[in-house]
Amino acid sequence: MFKHVYSIHPDFSVNSALHVMQCGLENCYAGQFYGPVSRDHHLIHFVESGRGTLEMNGKSYSITAGQGFYIPTGMLAKYTSDSNEPWAYCWLGFDGTDSLSALSFRNLSTQYPIFDFSTDSEIHTLTEELLQIYAKNGNDFLTVSYLYRLLSLINPQFSLDHNKNTAFEKLVTYVKDNFQSDISVTKAAEHFSISTSQLFRDFKKYLKMSPQQYIKQYRVFYAAHLLSTTELPISQIAALSGYPDLCNFSKQFKSIYRRSPAAYRKYIDVHADVVREADHSPQD
Repeated sequence: MFKHVYSIHPDFSVNSALHVMQCGLENCYAGQFYGPVSRDHHLIHFVESGRGTLEMNGKSYSITAGQGFYIPTGMLAKYTSDSNEPWAYCWLGFDGTDSLSALSFRNLSTQYPIFDFSTDSEIHTLTEELLQIYAKNGNDFLTVSYLYRLLSLINPQFSLDHNKNTAFEKLVTYVKDNFQSDISVTKAAEHFSISTSQLFRDFKKYLKMSPQQYIKQYRVFYAAHLLSTTELPISQIAALSGYPDLCNFSKQFKSIYRRSPAAYRKYIDVHADVVREADHSPQD
C-alpha cells in the first residue's frame, strides 16, 4: 500500500483566490474508511481502480474506477473502500474565493458530487508532480496551475433529469465544439432558437456563471493545457484557443492565471525540469 500526503500552507501573497491545501495518492485496504467527518476545504477524489461508496447529505453513492467524488467544505461525509475490490485514488483538497467558480465550471456541487474522468488521463502523473514540486519549493502559483489542470480533466456533470436540461447540455456541447471560432452569446442563442436572456438564465442556473464567463474559462483552460504540453508558438495557441488578437488573449489568460502566457509556460518548464531531476536522482 502506498500513501503520499502533503499538507500545503500556501503563500497567500501570491494568490489567495485559489490554493491547494492537501493532495495525495493512496491504495486502500479492504473496508478502509474515512469519516464521518467534515473539513474546512473542498475535497476531490479520482478513483483509478477498484470501487467503494460515498455517504453524504443523506445519500449513498456507489463509485467505481473512472469516477470521482466531490465533498464540499463543511459537509459531513464518509467514504469506504469495497471489501472485495478496494479502491486506489488520487485526491486533492483546495480552497479560496475562486473555488466555487472553479467547481461550477465542472458543475460539481452538493447535488451532483459524482463525476466521470478518463482513466487514461494524466491525473496520476499530475498528482505525483504536484507532490514533488511542492516538496521542493512550496510554490503556490505552480500548485494553482496544477489544480486547474486536474479540474480540467473532469467531465462536467449535469442533472439526471434529462427532460429539464437536455437543451442546456446541447448548449454546452455547442461551446465545446465551437470555442475556437468567433462564437458569441447571440450566435449560440440564435443557433438554438432561444432568447439570450434564457441562455443567460440557464448558465447561471446550472453552472453559476454567465455564458461569457464559461466561454472565457473554457478557452483559457485549453490554452493553459497547450502551453504546458506543447511547444507551439504562443500566437498559434492563442488562435487555437479562440483568440485571434494576441493582446486580448494575454489579458484574458492573465486574469485567471495571474501571469502572462509566456511567463506561465516558462514557469511550468522550469519546474518540470525539477520534477524530471527528482525522478532520476539517486535513491538513499
